Amino acid sequence: MLVPLINLVKSVVNPLNPSHRFFKIFIFALIGIAAIAIIFKVITPAQTEKSYVIAITQFVEHPALDEEREAIVKTLRDGLEPEKKLSFVYHNAQGNVATAVQIAAQITSQNPKPNLIIAIATPSAQAAAPEATKHKIPMVFTAVTDPVQAKLVKSLDIQEPGALITGVSDALPMKDLLEFVRSFVPHIRTLGVVYNPGESNSASQIQEMQKINESMGLTLVLAAVHKTADVASATESLIGRVDAILVPTDNTAVAAIESAVLVCEKNAVPIFAADFGSVDRGVVGAIGYARQVLGQEAGNIAKEIIKGKSPDQIPVKHSHTMQIKINEQAAARMRVAMPTALMQKAIIIRSQKEEQKP
Repeated sequence: MLVPLINLVKSVVNPLNPSHRFFKIFIFALIGIAAIAIIFKVITPAQTEKSYVIAITQFVEHPALDEEREAIVKTLRDGLEPEKKLSFVYHNAQGNVATAVQIAAQITSQNPKPNLIIAIATPSAQAAAPEATKHKIPMVFTAVTDPVQAKLVKSLDIQEPGALITGVSDALPMKDLLEFVRSFVPHIRTLGVVYNPGESNSASQIQEMQKINESMGLTLVLAAVHKTADVASATESLIGRVDAILVPTDNTAVAAIESAVLVCEKNAVPIFAADFGSVDRGVVGAIGYARQVLGQEAGNIAKEIIKGKSPDQIPVKHSHTMQIKINEQAAARMRVAMPTALMQKAIIIRSQKEEQKP
């Protein structure tokens, strides 16, 4: 660019003319300005703030997990931006364990690697944990029922020195859940459970139920699923054999809860869940935790880590306030009475647009 400019000046100014002695001065000044510009560009590139990269790996899409993810992101943005520039990278395994493993490997092979991993649901957390540990990336999990059995942490309350993984457990007291079902079906003797035995969170819940079902006078009838397409047929297999059906916090079954609801409505067998979002999708009721609150708790843990706190100084958050949610129309379609004792303290869905809070 400098040479054409000099030639242009030469065409106008005659350097042999003494009256144009400023020509040499002009040329040297022009060269100096250009040199300074080049040097400035080389040694002082644009100072853009480096983003703090958060990789989110989620096992499957369904309202409960989506609500937690959205609450996590909102909590972090509200609490850290604009002082901290955050960048989120989102991955979804679509309910496939092998895909969750591939996602974990992909996340940690990126250059640069993420500063933090957030894993939503047990299978994704189990897939991401070894990679996070290997690459020394802190990880926060949520929507995990039993993080100890899932081998994510050694203990809920005391972290090992140097541990990189912590998070939020959504474990429910199984006795409270079974009593909740009984409040709708007082004479229940047999309870069907639709679950994926490949999910350690579900296996943990089944084990807890099996420890107490006999003392409560209940017989459990298990219907296993391995993919969402199995949920309807598994529910069908329980009809005529059970007095009610329960779906625990099982990602596979919850993702296809509508198909189970249709079977139950057709046969007037009440279906219950341990997932709040499933009430809006047609089950009679659920006892559990508000997913938005769990997401906020996970977001607050992530915020502490981003601010510099070590994960081994943050115990797993596992104590939450339980809530009750009932779908009035679903109860009517499945021919069960609404328990008076629960009505005053439950969130009641009267229609898709109407919700009554206690």
